[in-house]
Amino acid sequence: MEFLKQELPGNIRLETPACLSIAGSDSGGEAGIQADLQTFNDFDCHGLNAITANTAQNRHKVISLNPSSNQALQDQIAAVESFFSPKFVKTGLISSLEQLQIIASYTQEKKTVIDPVLKASSGKSFLSNELREKFLQLFLKAENTITPNFDELCWLLNEPTNTNLPDIISKAHRLLKDSKVSIFLKGGHTEDKNTDFLITNKHIIKYNSPLIHNIGSSHGTGCRISSGICAALAKGYNLIDACQLAKNYVYHTLATNNLSNQQFVMHSPGKVSGLDMKVTYQEFKNDR
Repeated sequence: MEFLKQELPGNIRLETPACLSIAGSDSGGEAGIQADLQTFNDFDCHGLNAITANTAQNRHKVISLNPSSNQALQDQIAAVESFFSPKFVKTGLISSLEQLQIIASYTQEKKTVIDPVLKASSGKSFLSNELREKFLQLFLKAENTITPNFDELCWLLNEPTNTNLPDIISKAHRLLKDSKVSIFLKGGHTEDKNTDFLITNKHIIKYNSPLIHNIGSSHGTGCRISSGICAALAKGYNLIDACQLAKNYVYHTLATNNLSNQQFVMHSPGKVSGLDMKVTYQEFKNDR
């Protein structure tokens, strides 16, 4: 479908960049669209959304997944595009092949951060194997950033989850050899939980943060780091620095929500500009 742009009336200008999240709604408020909008706000971006599905969930379980109709998704995107014309998009839960095609068509000319949500933190599976081939076919074309955790990257590469980390990084690096796509591998599902990797066709960058003990909950942190990267790019940071800022934001989110603070729900650590930098990065030499 064609998404028409519309000039803002009365010479209105947004003083902050607009970021669009195309993702699922989390009734528990800690992940999905809710986490994305909170993150956009903390990065001083104007948050927009198009809901792909309404989920009935909390941090312990997903009761039901209720996809938006194709028409509802298209209408939401058209309404946002016609008025705001956002240049930066973050995608999350995609519940069908038809939704995948709608989103891929819309984001062709956008700077897009793609979070391939394979399953919820509670273990509920979202993506099917039939989507894998189409996902790679559509999203490896443009200058996108894909932000899988280890299990999701194994799924994308069609590798078993018991594959060791260096081999997975090497295969991802080879996949991107002639591509403009980047992969930010979130380390929360690996043994070294405080280490993430940015994989491009030229570099592998390793990000480290201090280890946090007694984490109360990590629900929604995958959404937050992806939307943080999107927001930092919208603010004008290059990809390497955007990933550092987003990881630092999630570090402070987890540190704020550790068990010693007795917080029951995941909440914001505050504006990203006020957070001490706890994340370092360096070039990673992989011998595989």
